[in-house]
Amino acid sequence: MPYKANNLNSNMSRRQFIENIAWELLKPQIEYRSTITKLPVELRGRARALLGIEEPSISVIPENLPNYVGRCYVCPRNKNKSTRRFCGQCRKYACKEHMKDICVNCLN
Repeated sequence: MPYKANNLNSNMSRRQFIENIAWELLKPQIEYRSTITKLPVELRGRARALLGIEEPSISVIPENLPNYVGRCYVCPRNKNKSTRRFCGQCRKYACKEHMKDICVNCLN
């Protein structure tokens, strides 16, 4: 049975009408929560996925810190290789073993 309380020309069902209203009420809250940096990354990612927003590309490593030390993201945690080198494309740290000019993963 079509929902026609306020619009006689509409063929929208009551259920669809209520879902649309609910979505319009939730949308600002989801947008707000997708910008809160203290929320877990997974929750912010889900909020962005619901809204159809792409993940912002965040450069993890600052440009002008040549003495900054990080851990190789390719090596297992038990090796704990620290390095000053990072990939020119993805800006992630990689040790000499996993890096030429760009990291092994960016080559593929």
